[in-house]
Amino acid sequence: MLKHAIMFGSLIGAAIAVPMIHQANPELLGRFLTRAEPQPAAQQLAYAEPKPRQNAPASSGSVVTVPMDARGHFVTDFKFNGQKVKALIDTGATYVALNRSTAGRIGARISAQDMRYTVSTANGEARAAAITIEEVTIGRIRVRNVPALVLEDKALDGVLMGMSFLKELDRFAIEDRTLILEN
Repeated sequence: MLKHAIMFGSLIGAAIAVPMIHQANPELLGRFLTRAEPQPAAQQLAYAEPKPRQNAPASSGSVVTVPMDARGHFVTDFKFNGQKVKALIDTGATYVALNRSTAGRIGARISAQDMRYTVSTANGEARAAAITIEEVTIGRIRVRNVPALVLEDKALDGVLMGMSFLKELDRFAIEDRTLILEN
């Protein structure tokens, strides 16, 4: 139970931290989410700094429903770059946030130098890196080039699906304890 409380506290802290950073310095997040640094071709496939958006949802007219769990949360399986990832959907979070272990599992190579941003979480300040997830899928919905933040494992115990993914959908709504995602 304590592990779950810490995980959700961390997720809420991450959801709160990004808007606070943006409020304090509006250009900061925009700068690192649009800057692309040259990298060797092999690394570009595994990890890429966020670049200008070129989203191309692969499907349209798709609907995915996610039932609310007993705690009132929407938790379900996604695929990040083809790897299964369980995530909490949070419309109050600005970005998708994931821990470093999950980032490594989906092919992101994060160095110490990449962890150059400071964010506030429920566990205090943490270092974060900006990445772009090449492809996020849930059911038949697919979104490409999703901006995300990677935090150390001790700062974030799971994955938080924020608005950097949700805003790319045609619609999302909660009806009768069910989250409806449409694309």
